[in-house]
Amino acid sequence: MRYVSTDGSTRWGRLRLVLRSVGAERRSCVVLQRMRRAAHRESCVLTRHGCVRLRWDFATADDEYPALDVVDATDLLRAEDVQVDWQDLGDRLGVEAKPSNTVDSPTERRASRYFTNAFYPWTSRELAPGL
Repeated sequence: MRYVSTDGSTRWGRLRLVLRSVGAERRSCVVLQRMRRAAHRESCVLTRHGCVRLRWDFATADDEYPALDVVDATDLLRAEDVQVDWQDLGDRLGVEAKPSNTVDSPTERRASRYFTNAFYPWTSRELAPGL
């Protein structure tokens, strides 16, 4: 998901949970694992065409899992297709590496890189508001 954070900046996150209420309070919000921009590679065709390179966002240097954000539904900008950065994965672990055969460890989570897919025609919230 692409969303507006509490400081007004645009951020990305992996949707983990949709909440319609918190306790007795009616509230439409989502829980996201935070992602942040990663350094782009020189001469990267995806970056040149509007794809954003991402990595997991950890709250502290020794956290094992990405930080979480609770985001109101009104602050969700759009669903985005996020793909593995295959060149990065292959460079690190070999040409036969896939997310399904990669060890799920804190070290691997910190090293993993992703791209938003600017070529996929998602519908923005302005055209289809709501969750």
